[in-house]
Amino acid sequence: MSGGQDNVEAFVGAFSEPHVAGSEMGELNLAIWRKQFAALRDGDRFFYANDPVLTTIKQKYGITYQRTLGQLISLNTDVPAGQLPANVFFAP
Repeated sequence: MSGGQDNVEAFVGAFSEPHVAGSEMGELNLAIWRKQFAALRDGDRFFYANDPVLTTIKQKYGITYQRTLGQLISLNTDVPAGQLPANVFFAP
């Protein structure tokens, strides 16, 4: 038997793959985890983005939940968004 990733048990092979850039996982593990977490999110009736009222709020008031904390700070204070750091959780 020759060596190689294709000749090992699936679990060992999945963890022996080279990491995808910017990730701690190979392509197979990354695909598995993405699919599983998307299924968990989409099947969770309490996940905030699944709330049907969000559509009504957007239509009636023109606002969405897709705002960053920096945008919310800017909207609710006199500080322009351009003066806030990109990540408001870290001080410059």
